[in-house]
Amino acid sequence: VLPGILLYYLPERKRLAALLAVVAYLAFTPNGLIPHHDWSYLFAPLILLPLALLLIELRLLTGSIWAGLLLAWAYRAAPLLFTDPRVELPLITQPWQTIAYLWMMVGAGGLVLLLWLGYRYGNFLWILSHLARITLALVAALFCWGLWAGLWFAIGYPGFYDDGFLIIMAEQADLNGAEAIEDIVERREFVRARLIEMAEQTQAPTRAALEAAGLSYRPFYLINMIRVEGNHRRMAEFAALPGVDRVMLNPNVRPYPFNFSFGYGDAPDQGQNVEWNVSQVGADTVWKMGFTGQGIVVAGQDTGYDWDHPALRQSYRGYKGEQVSHAYHWHDAWSDAVVPFDSDRHGTHTMGTIVGDDGQGNQIGVAPDATWIGCRNMERGLGNPASYTDCMEFFLAPYPPGGDPFRDGDVGQAPHVINNSWGCPDIEGCDDTVLEPATAALRAAGIMMVASAGNDGPGCQTISEPPARYDQVFSVGATDKGSQITFFSSRGPVPDSAALLKPDITAPGSDIRSSLPGGGYGIAEGTSMASPHVAGLVALIWSANPDLIGQVDETETIIRQSARKQEVESVCTFEIEADQNLPLLEGAEPLTASDACACGEVIGVPNNVYGWGEIDALAAVKLALEYEAER
Repeated sequence: VLPGILLYYLPERKRLAALLAVVAYLAFTPNGLIPHHDWSYLFAPLILLPLALLLIELRLLTGSIWAGLLLAWAYRAAPLLFTDPRVELPLITQPWQTIAYLWMMVGAGGLVLLLWLGYRYGNFLWILSHLARITLALVAALFCWGLWAGLWFAIGYPGFYDDGFLIIMAEQADLNGAEAIEDIVERREFVRARLIEMAEQTQAPTRAALEAAGLSYRPFYLINMIRVEGNHRRMAEFAALPGVDRVMLNPNVRPYPFNFSFGYGDAPDQGQNVEWNVSQVGADTVWKMGFTGQGIVVAGQDTGYDWDHPALRQSYRGYKGEQVSHAYHWHDAWSDAVVPFDSDRHGTHTMGTIVGDDGQGNQIGVAPDATWIGCRNMERGLGNPASYTDCMEFFLAPYPPGGDPFRDGDVGQAPHVINNSWGCPDIEGCDDTVLEPATAALRAAGIMMVASAGNDGPGCQTISEPPARYDQVFSVGATDKGSQITFFSSRGPVPDSAALLKPDITAPGSDIRSSLPGGGYGIAEGTSMASPHVAGLVALIWSANPDLIGQVDETETIIRQSARKQEVESVCTFEIEADQNLPLLEGAEPLTASDACACGEVIGVPNNVYGWGEIDALAAVKLALEYEAER
């Protein structure tokens, strides 16, 4: 509105009007002068100046600018078609979007340059005839808008792209008796057979209804549910079908136009072979005992993995010297890519902390002789309930590319432990319980689920998202180089379940150096970086004592009992007017990064800040060996 007013009343001062229009336009965008995260604003200078000139000429010619404002609206609508506000809006205030900030500064500098060039060399426009000026302005505006159209037809996908929905069946499989089966492969097969039997029996009428409606779908058995592709507006039609518990949105993410990995990031040489975090948890001392994770398969579901990274190649299960096969070792829940890749760097970094060792001094992993397999569960760093379930189902019984998970899965290829450095918030479509049957089934099959607690601290009850909130999942908070809880690490207790203490354990999660796609190394922080330490520790424990493989309860007990205990003595208090999740120390003193108070009024050990404390690999392996002697 303000640019329109300026252009209406200042037609005789064209350059000033154009300049004020541009400045006012940027100043009154939702994100301010330097908008955050919406890269479309970088192109604003390309269109605002010709639009301003066009509006001025229309004002002079017709006395109206409404036709030009229609074109301006079309320009602003075009880039928004690339944006899903459910995704973008929560990210506006995230301080780690440094790359977006950098690009915004580049864009602002480009705007200044364009304005200067226009002021310095734009006088030639005013010697043209009135018709020539309006024609030039119109052509320039249409050209700039055409850039967006070109992007749209070349690589564009609209926001809210192809949202689908999930049909959750009322009846889930009874897996009682699985834990009594001693042979781990037979145990997995028992669980899988029960799950498939339940899915085949109860989904048939719903599948028939979907086929009659001409809707594409993908059935699951790990959770008794069906993913319907797109057509979310038809959810209500299937909610009342017999045997259906509920239907829920399965938000999709706009896909990349092609598969690629970010190949940058190079952390400086630390001047030592073993990273500080690996040493802090005592993993290197366990290696000297001869236990390095050998014989254990670790899985990760994340943004993908650079399997060919020097620190990961030798431990990738699909790598056999000159021969490489990705069948049964990799699955892409988004694009069905047959070759592993990492679209967001995150996955490669987490896997490096589990198994990374390039043989040239970069000993970044806790269990360097464990082997790994992977699944890509996120697109653009975002997933949904179906993509997370897809990966977990693949891990129970991996199958080759293009295979049928119901028919072609092989439980003999399943991993022993799964790292989950992700959470599924409401924006991705998860409610509190949707993924719980999947985690329960994997635990029944003897596959241990380790998950990051989340980065929403220091507030209490911030471990709220699946899978970390589940009792069947071993959740991990983050500590720093001094073994103190990090400010960002989420705290318990789990909302709506105050008796469920979380996190279970803590591990280093600050300034962690690990692998990045393209062969480099980088430093990152978060509970996503802490969780891989525990997955690696499980590999060390089970390589030291194979009798513990699949014994998830006993393994969790060993890790808890051997941890370095961290007590929390001060009870959290809260200001009435403040966010009830933001704790203060007793006496209403502000909480600092080095402070921790007892969320849920649980003091001592365990507590809702550190859980049972920070992991101690040497103590855990020794306790595991004692367990073997006792048996």
